[in-house]
Amino acid sequence: MNTESDEQTNAQNQATDCPECMAWIKHKKAANSARRHYKEDSGKDWPDDWSVQSADLQKLVMLPRLPGNKTAIFTKRLVAYHETFATVGTQSKQMIKKKPTLSVVWHEGIAGRNAEEITSAFITALTHDTERDIKNAVIQADDCTAQNKNWSLLSSLVTLVNKSSNEIIRLENKNVLARKGGQSQSKLTQTVSKLAEMVEIQARRGSKDLFFKTSHDDTDHCKRDFLKKNLKKNKLQIPACLREKDK
Repeated sequence: MNTESDEQTNAQNQATDCPECMAWIKHKKAANSARRHYKEDSGKDWPDDWSVQSADLQKLVMLPRLPGNKTAIFTKRLVAYHETFATVGTQSKQMIKKKPTLSVVWHEGIAGRNAEEITSAFITALTHDTERDIKNAVIQADDCTAQNKNWSLLSSLVTLVNKSSNEIIRLENKNVLARKGGQSQSKLTQTVSKLAEMVEIQARRGSKDLFFKTSHDDTDHCKRDFLKKNLKKNKLQIPACLREKDK
């Protein structure tokens, strides 16, 4: 009798001449590994100085919500956004008292959902009062390149962990900053691993480099020097406001 692993091995052997099949097998393997590590994180009792969350952006919310009222279909409505940072861990009830699930909400008059605007939502959540005493932050998120895996967010995380204090509390116009990617294209072309291949990325205090894994099962992190020379040499600055005022 063949086991599931035997069937997977046979499928891989049969797909060696099919690039699309091999890409699918690689994707399934990475997805299963990510799911396993997420379950491991959700099954741990994390220390008080760790913040472990699952982040996701809800689908567009049209305001006002008028279910069953067809006349509202042709009426201009306000687009609202909702990014959730849900607490993960075994002691969920006790943890929620100390660190409640965060919901960052805004509407199109304040910001959209481009990379720099989603980055502002992440930074706002990470600098909330409930995160004040946190030394290690882990955020489980999907592999969406436009929202979660982009250089604007990664550059901002490196800036954030090297900042001595934080004052942002909630997402307002003044919090939506023009957070641009500070990556050096020449440095990126010289490296082997691409951003899309990274499954775990770390920003560490005291370093302007990124640390990453291309598999959740890897033991050690790889190191990448990715910032432009002027950003590496000088102090990382907080960007200016994206919009002068609300629309």
